[in-house]
Amino acid sequence: MEFGVCIIALGYELYGTSALNLAISLKIHEPELQIALLCEPSSIKHLNEKELSYFDYLINVPEKEYKNKNYFRVKLLLPELSPFEKTIYLDADNIFTDRKISWLYGEASQTDFFIGKNGQYDYKTGRKTSSLYNYWTEDEKQCCDYHGINGILPQTISGFFYFEKTAWTSVMFNEALKVYDDDKAPSHKWGAGKADEYCFNVALGKLNYIQRDFHCLYFDKLHGFKEPYEIYRDYFGIAMGGHRMSKGITELYNKMVEKYCEIEGLQPRFHVNKADVITERNKM
Repeated sequence: MEFGVCIIALGYELYGTSALNLAISLKIHEPELQIALLCEPSSIKHLNEKELSYFDYLINVPEKEYKNKNYFRVKLLLPELSPFEKTIYLDADNIFTDRKISWLYGEASQTDFFIGKNGQYDYKTGRKTSSLYNYWTEDEKQCCDYHGINGILPQTISGFFYFEKTAWTSVMFNEALKVYDDDKAPSHKWGAGKADEYCFNVALGKLNYIQRDFHCLYFDKLHGFKEPYEIYRDYFGIAMGGHRMSKGITELYNKMVEKYCEIEGLQPRFHVNKADVITERNKM
């Protein structure tokens, strides 16, 4: 299969539920879209047969790849796990508005790899173009020195990225995986391991990858308050990536889920805050 979307749902039922809502929001506009869910049985056991039919592929991820709850590591294995030659990856806790994923594919597929990006750090000048997001390290210069980066360290947002299975992307993902597995790397601890964004930042910096900033998903903690019409106008969807989402965004998300499920004849499954279900999220 040439092109499709990959979603990961591991560890908790809420990710299976979120992945379902995302898949519905994509398929409702493009029914022929191919979607692969990378999962484990525990994350989808509550979904019924009709709900599971929104995924064209159910791919069981071997536990050895995320042992000790290193779930973020699985993103870095996507070239091996994706059944598609050209893949858009989306975090499970996203939902699309009224835009088609093919529009995003058309924009992203001009290169082998394209990712959400908020800014960058210039090692030579010490300048950061944005302070609104996280490099997942206490000191960007120390990070660059440790990893041998003497140019640009990008600030990626990996809730969305696109890649083709090419020699270059294979090298990049392998480099990112090495960073994840390096216990001495000067990164913030995130969950049971590292944020995959730290690994992408470093791998892309080492390969001298330059990309324009790109935001296709609205995230209130980054973009600030916006009215629903602004979100529909300016973004492809909403990222529900926080431990506890605001009342307004939760209501908007649930209205979208309710609308899509009514069209599809499904019982809606509404948003659950991660902090209410995942114990370690209250410590992050």
